[in-house]
Order: sequence, then structure tokens, then C-alpha cells
Amino acid sequence: MNQGLDHRHVVRIVAAGRVAIGVAALVAPRFVGGTWAGDGGSGRSSSVMVRALGVRDLALAYGTLRALENNSDVATWARMCAAVDGGDAIATVMARGALPPVRRDLIGLVAGGAAALQATAADKLGG
Repeated sequence: MNQGLDHRHVVRIVAAGRVAIGVAALVAPRFVGGTWAGDGGSGRSSSVMVRALGVRDLALAYGTLRALENNSDVATWARMCAAVDGGDAIATVMARGALPPVRRDLIGLVAGGAAALQATAADKLGG
């Protein structure tokens, strides 16, 4: 029997992806920046911002995973992550002239998809 989508599992999977991206941004900021923003994101000066985004993602993942573990405020954390990922998607799409179309569309789709998944999970989990 199909029980439907486990929204807590969705939130956990997105948080795990956020950990991976956060660690990658800290360890290899020029690679992550270049993947997202092309040549402009792979420079030494861009590494500062990419690392800051990595810390942001790790902090959000920590809070989300902790909420899941304690069964407390999961919907709130999912909603915050949805807002951040939605912002990333919008910022990426708004840079349409500065980014290669494939890169812009892929990053925009991934960030937008993560935002939609988390917003839906937050609504289903209540709070």
C-alpha cells in the first residue's frame, strides 16, 4: 500500500545535499564557484563569498538535521531552507546574461526544485 511521500525524508535528503555542497564550497571554493557562476565565480576573490555560502549551507543543514532528530520545528527549518534556495534560484536566473545558459538553467532548476520540495514538505509537516 502506498503511504505517500515521506516529507521528513525529503527534508533529510535535501539537508544531506546541503552538507555536501557546503563542504565542497569550503574545500574547493573555486570549483564550486566556477560550476555555479562560470569564470567569474572561479577566481580567488570569489572564494570568499563561496566559502561564506558553504558555511551558510552547513548551518542550515545542521539546524534542519537537529530539528529532525529532536522532532522540533522541522517545518520552520524546511521553510527557511526553501526561502534560501528560492533566493539562490532567483538570483541565478536573474544573472541570465552573465552565465552560460546551460549552467544558469541547471543551477536554477536544482535550487528551485529544492525550494519547492522543502516548501511543500513544510506545508505538509505543519507549523
